Amino acid sequence: MMSKDPDFPIDFVIPWVDGADPIWQEKKTKYQGNASTEGNSNQRFEDFGTLKYLFRSIEKYANWVNKIWLITDQQVPEWLANNPQVQVVDHKDYIPAKYLPTFNSNVIELNIWRIADLSEHFVLLNDDLLFVSDTKRSDFFSDKGKPKDIAAQSVFMPRDDFAHIPVNNISLINQEFSKRQWLKNNWQVAFNYRNGVGLNILSIMLSPLPYITRFFEPHVGTAYLKSNFVKVWELFPEKLELTSQNKFREINEVSHWLVRYYQIMTGQIKARSHSFGRYFNVTQDSELKEFMKRPTSKMIVLNDDYQDNQSDNLHVQKSMQLLEVFLSKKSEYER
Repeated sequence: MMSKDPDFPIDFVIPWVDGADPIWQEKKTKYQGNASTEGNSNQRFEDFGTLKYLFRSIEKYANWVNKIWLITDQQVPEWLANNPQVQVVDHKDYIPAKYLPTFNSNVIELNIWRIADLSEHFVLLNDDLLFVSDTKRSDFFSDKGKPKDIAAQSVFMPRDDFAHIPVNNISLINQEFSKRQWLKNNWQVAFNYRNGVGLNILSIMLSPLPYITRFFEPHVGTAYLKSNFVKVWELFPEKLELTSQNKFREINEVSHWLVRYYQIMTGQIKARSHSFGRYFNVTQDSELKEFMKRPTSKMIVLNDDYQDNQSDNLHVQKSMQLLEVFLSKKSEYER
């Protein structure tokens, strides 16, 4: 049976920064001090120009969106037109002054529930995400207002210091919720056919363990209820306060995935296919070219994990050229 399309407003929220802005760079240098460079390198703040293509893809494949909230730090893309559907929100417009300035994506995202007039139902996007085929409201929320997500279990495979952050998320969840009770009440999403065979097998193998090890984390837009951010702040005030005090990412904090995990553990989600999104590294231009000929997912991510050398830079350039071909039509959001 086909999902009924919701009739309530759904907003998009997109944090964005232009790391090449000299004024912003000066401010970042002033405050960085002894902050860890891992996870806070210049590459973390680099703008490839994908935001323009995200807006083009929204117009082409997700034009049902209510409002688009673009979060910036006293910056506006030079190409952005004055469009009533787009609300540019500065950090100071919603993040408490005691946390500012911030260069920490976790602070920016964990406080988005404070944005005035943000809809209860919204999708958090990154500027490296793109829609690549037609989507519906029902791809993100059920007609009853439940977020669409995937509840397959997974495991951590740490390779850097910042693996501590998702570990911190799941540690809080395990302190507050019973895995056994969750599986008993939510087995239909925990082992749903939409998870795919591989993830379901892994979930079955992990289920006898007494605690949640991790949930599979798809690189797609994440559907949220604004009220769940408020509930998580009430549930874990000390940890979210500590996180929000960090001007740069540190290993002692949590991320917006904590709210996602909360939605899963409280039985609020409806299952969505594991194939909804597809992961690409920005250097995988050949694979991206083949995929674009006949997209098999509705969203893609172009991850910015690359080396600053001639070879990788050439692949990045080719990937951006592919986006210009695939999303060549100028959108109503552009000047």
